[in-house]
Amino acid sequence: MSASVLLSATELSPVEEAYQILDSAIEQYAPFGLYSCFSGGDDSLATAILTSQHPAFAGCVHVNTGIGVELTRQFVRETCREQGWPLFELHATPGEYRRIVLKDGFPGPAAHKFVYARLKERPLRKFLAEQKQGRSRLARMGLVTGVRKQESVRRMGVVRPVQKDKERSFVWVAPLIHWSREQVREFIAAAGLQRNPVSPLLGMSGECLCGAFAQPGELQRLDEHFPEVSNRIARLEAEALVRGVHAVWDEPPAEAEPVVAPFDPEEFCLSLCSGCELRGKRRKRGAGVSC
Repeated sequence: MSASVLLSATELSPVEEAYQILDSAIEQYAPFGLYSCFSGGDDSLATAILTSQHPAFAGCVHVNTGIGVELTRQFVRETCREQGWPLFELHATPGEYRRIVLKDGFPGPAAHKFVYARLKERPLRKFLAEQKQGRSRLARMGLVTGVRKQESVRRMGVVRPVQKDKERSFVWVAPLIHWSREQVREFIAAAGLQRNPVSPLLGMSGECLCGAFAQPGELQRLDEHFPEVSNRIARLEAEALVRGVHAVWDEPPAEAEPVVAPFDPEEFCLSLCSGCELRGKRRKRGAGVSC
């Protein structure tokens, strides 16, 4: 079924449409498996529940960047264990985030793609290579994300629920693209699962705290609920200050703002950080956001 036909099937329920999107990904690109990207946030949890019921489900993928809330990682591990979902926990190179900060300072939005490549894309590419062993070099991996269409984001309507990356190695699938936040939470409740306790405290999953799209007040909430994380950031800020690089976690370097790449809706869901990118766009407009 083509994407245009898929999106016009308004008589379908949200869950039925989501399953059709998964089926469409299989029919169009024949990935060797559907791997649900499980950050620990509400959208990723709903996506994991949905994808786990599809015959092509191969497991959940969680990237441990080394700079996040440990409780979120525990939630991901425990949820996968309780549900019987295979979990592939990928890891950035130990100490990678610290090396980035001490060399170039804390990243702002302009540096996000670089930081994403170091902390998430490299482990993901390594995982892809491992899973492709014994398969055709043209084999593709299906990555299912919880990205949802946000009416407040200009031009988001052109984002496709199924698309491949430029290298044609991954097929990115967004089965919840038309769901509302309320539908996501109702779906989780109906499945009888608990939400990540970190999400209501921070307004996000907390799985990656690189700071590139940090919002005002985030550091205060971290200090209130997860002081071990805020203390770690504070120590790194002190080290960065000594090095003479940008030393403020939740403020972008002023010189970086003019070179932020324009929002590209075609690439929006081709990332494990699409939620953070959306938060960054809303921050620029002065609006609040909860992931």
